[in-house]
Amino acid sequence: MKKFAIVLLALLIAGVAVARDTTKLSTDLPRPAAERYAGDCVVGNPDIAGIQGYYATWWWGYENYAIPFNPMNEACVCGAGFSVKAVHMMLVLDEFTNITVQAALLAAVDDGTGCLVPGAELYASAPVTVSALPLPDYYDIEIPMDAPCATVGENYFMAFYFLDDNGGQAGGVGLPVDSTPTPCYSYNDWGSGWKDLVTAYGFAGDIIMWADIDCCENPVADEDSTWGEMKNLYR
Repeated sequence: MKKFAIVLLALLIAGVAVARDTTKLSTDLPRPAAERYAGDCVVGNPDIAGIQGYYATWWWGYENYAIPFNPMNEACVCGAGFSVKAVHMMLVLDEFTNITVQAALLAAVDDGTGCLVPGAELYASAPVTVSALPLPDYYDIEIPMDAPCATVGENYFMAFYFLDDNGGQAGGVGLPVDSTPTPCYSYNDWGSGWKDLVTAYGFAGDIIMWADIDCCENPVADEDSTWGEMKNLYR
């Protein structure tokens, strides 16, 4: 949070308007091919075929993205529990990309208006560096993780953290979106709380994020250990 505040203050001092740009949806790249996870289930929004374009200038760095999911609502056949094995985010990157990213599993909280919003972090992966890409294109950035067994019937958020700003390159990361904007679904936090990208900023579609999961038994909620204790075991 302190780093967010320093970045924001620096922008204000420099006289730069703190406003993000959603006025232009770039469509200059062909859609990528989709690959299917070989494990038990895929949850989230893997709608690569539905990509209508990407926002080239929205991303600033030092920010997080999240979407909700519930395996029971997404045709997963797991019994008692599931474990997130990887989180993916489709991004537009180029040969100058050098970013550090991290994935997380978050609790889901009812905001009182019928929307689920991201809550406390339950588990986070190790950071991963993405660099040395061959050319500007769509890239499926996969972050491996091995989250503790979670309860199938509950709501969660998957999150994708950007831990730097790509060396200060404004617009160095493009955000693809599909063709079906959904309220209470695509969230972004750049230091001032989670914002709904569709209802608050008029995104033309949902961000492309999904998770690979495997079925498991004895979810954490059914055991004596708390999520905090389990996080310590897996770090």
